[in-house]
Amino acid sequence: MKTSIALWRALPIAAAAAGMSMAGTSTAQANTALLDQINHYTQDDLAQVNSVFQLSDVSPSDWAFDALRNLVENYNCIVGYPDGTFRGDHSLSRYEFAAGLNACLQQIERMIQSGGSEVTPEDLAALRRLINEFEAELATLGARVDELEGRVEFLEDHQFSTTTKLKGEVIFAVTDAFGDTNPLDDSLTFYTERVREDGGEGGEGGEGGEQGGGNPNSIPLRLGELVLPVDANPPTNPRWGAIIGEGQSARAVRSRINLLLIEESELIRDFGETGNPFFKGIDAYQGTGGVIAFLNDVENLLTDPRVNDVAQNVGGPDPLTEEELDTIKTQFKDYFSEQTVDDDDTQTVFQDRVRLTLETSFTGKDKLITRLAAGNAEALLDSSAGGMGLQTFNLGNTGSNDVIVDWLAYYRPLGEKGNLYIAATGGIHSDYVNNTYNPYFEDFDGGNGALSTFASESPIYRIGGGAGAALSFNFSDSIGASLGYLADNAADPTEGNGLFNGEYAALAQLDFNLGDRLGLGLTYVNSYHTGGNAIFDAGGGTPVVGTLFGNYVDTTVEANSYGAQLAFNLSDRISLSGFGMYTDANDVEIYSYGGGIAFADLGKEGNVLGIFAGAPPYSDGESGGLLRDNKTPLHIEGFYKYQINDNISITPGVIWLNNSAEGAFGEDSAWIGTLRTTFTF
Repeated sequence: MKTSIALWRALPIAAAAAGMSMAGTSTAQANTALLDQINHYTQDDLAQVNSVFQLSDVSPSDWAFDALRNLVENYNCIVGYPDGTFRGDHSLSRYEFAAGLNACLQQIERMIQSGGSEVTPEDLAALRRLINEFEAELATLGARVDELEGRVEFLEDHQFSTTTKLKGEVIFAVTDAFGDTNPLDDSLTFYTERVREDGGEGGEGGEGGEQGGGNPNSIPLRLGELVLPVDANPPTNPRWGAIIGEGQSARAVRSRINLLLIEESELIRDFGETGNPFFKGIDAYQGTGGVIAFLNDVENLLTDPRVNDVAQNVGGPDPLTEEELDTIKTQFKDYFSEQTVDDDDTQTVFQDRVRLTLETSFTGKDKLITRLAAGNAEALLDSSAGGMGLQTFNLGNTGSNDVIVDWLAYYRPLGEKGNLYIAATGGIHSDYVNNTYNPYFEDFDGGNGALSTFASESPIYRIGGGAGAALSFNFSDSIGASLGYLADNAADPTEGNGLFNGEYAALAQLDFNLGDRLGLGLTYVNSYHTGGNAIFDAGGGTPVVGTLFGNYVDTTVEANSYGAQLAFNLSDRISLSGFGMYTDANDVEIYSYGGGIAFADLGKEGNVLGIFAGAPPYSDGESGGLLRDNKTPLHIEGFYKYQINDNISITPGVIWLNNSAEGAFGEDSAWIGTLRTTFTF
C-alpha cells in the first residue's frame, strides 16, 4: 500500500488541496489561515505531464515505472512539480489519496462518455476495488470541496478593501482655422457702430453724418450707395402721439431711431414706441444671443402693421406690399453682406487639455468618479458661429490651465440588470445611456475618437447637463432602456434655478440590439431653457454643437426633442453609424442629422480612419429670417488615429464647414486643420 500512496501523491493539486483541508482544517479555522493554506498549494502549481520521461526523478529501473507510464500515457491524470520531479517517496494521507483517485475517475468518465475504448477491464476492476476501499473518503471529499468553494467565495465577496485608481489623459493639439471664422459679428459690429443710443460722433454717413452733427442718435444707415439722412425735427402729425407719447422732444424721438426704410424716394423714419421700443439699444444686442434678438427685432419692425400706418401719416407711400417688403429685405441683407470678410487672421495655436480621473470603489462593484481637468484650448471659430467646428478638447477649457473638478459622479448596480447614476456636477446624458451608437467616433469627448463634438455623438445627448440622477436597464440581450434627469444650475438656490426650478433636461431612451451587428436607439428629451441660453449646451449655457440660430431662442422655451441613432458593423473592422433628430422649441423647429464610416485597425491594430458628414443643429428659418437664406449648414470631417503604442496616439484630421450662419449675410465656409496627440495612462 505504501507504493500506491506514493503513486497517487502526484495527482492534481486542486484535489489534493481539498484533501488536505479535510485532514488538517476544521470549520472553526480562521479565514486568513484558510487562504494561506490555499496559497501554499497554489505556489506548488503542478503541471500535467504527457510522458513519464518528463519526470526527472523517475527512471525505467524503478519498480513503479510501468504503473506511472500507464497512468500518464493512457489516462493523463498524473502531474509533476514545476521543477520536473515526481517526488514519489513522499507519504500522504488517505484523504489526499482519495482526492487523487477522484481526479482519475473524472478523467476516465470523460474518456468513456466520448466513446473511447482505451480503458481496460483490468483497470476498471482495480478502480472498483479502490472505490470500495475509499468510499467514505470520496463521499466526504465532495461535501468538503463544496464547503471550501463556498467559503472562498464568501471571502472574495467580503474581504474587498476600498481602492482608488488613477487614470489620466493628456491632449496636445496643434490647430488652425481658415475662411469665415466670424460669420456674423463683423456685420453686427458694423451696424452697432452706426445705430446706437450710447452717444458718439456722427462718423460715416456723408450728408447724413454732417446733418447729424455728432448727435448721439442721428447716425444714418446706408443702403447700397444711397445715404438716408436723419432730419432734425420729428413729424408733426398728431397721430405720432399715440406711438411715441405726447410732449416728446426731437431728441427723445431720435433716441428711438432704429431703422430707416426706403421705398423709391420716400423715407419712413423715427419709428418707435415709448416704453416698449422695437430696438432696445446696443447693450441689448451683445453676445451671441444678441445677434438673434437684433435680427428678429428688425424682422418685427418691417412686418409690423404700424409701420405702414405711420408711413402714410407722414406723407409716405401706400402700405408695403409683399413684393416691396421682399425688396427691402433684399436691400438690407445685401447691404450687410457687403461688410463680411474672409477672416484668415486666426493664428496657428498649440493647445492642451489634461484630465485626471480618480475612480474609487467601496464594494468592488460601485464606482465614484472624481475628475480634475485643466486646459487652455479656446475655440477657433467666433462665438457667432455657435458650436460649429467645436472640437472635443475645447470642452474643459479652464482659461490658463486652472484646475477644476469638472465631473463628480457615482455609479452602482441595481440587481443584475440595472444601474444607478448620480451626478453632482458635470453630468451629461451619454454618461449613463446604454449606448450612443457611434462606435470609433464616440470617446466621450476624449482624445481617441472624432475631432469634433458633432461627429462624436448625436446632438440630442448635448441637450442640458449638470447635476441629477439616472437609471439604465438591460432587460435582455436585445432590449434596454435609460431614464435620466439633469439640471443645469442645481447648486444655485436663487429664484429660477435649483434642482427643479431652473433649466433641465429629462431623457428617455429605448435600446434594441437587432442581431450581433445592428443596434438601434430611440431617444426623447424634454427640456426647459431660459432666454439667452443655448439648447445644445451640455449644461454650460453656451453652444457646444450647432449653429447660432439652432441654439438660441428669444424667450424662455420648453423644448421637445426626438432622435434615432443606428450602428451597423459591416464586418469586424468596418462600422457604419448615423443619427437624425428633431427639436420643437415653441415656434422654432430645429433639425440635425449625420452619418459616418469607420475603418478599424487600418494599417495597424488600434488605428482608426473615420469619415463623418452631416448637418449640425439648425433652425427652420423663423428666427432671424430677415437676413437668412435658410441654407442648411454642412459639416464634413475626416481623421486618422495612429496608435503608436498602448498609451500614445496621434490623430491628424480636417474639418470643412459651410453655412455656419445658415446663409445670413451670404454664404460662408471655413476649414479647420488639427494634429492631436493623446497620452493615456
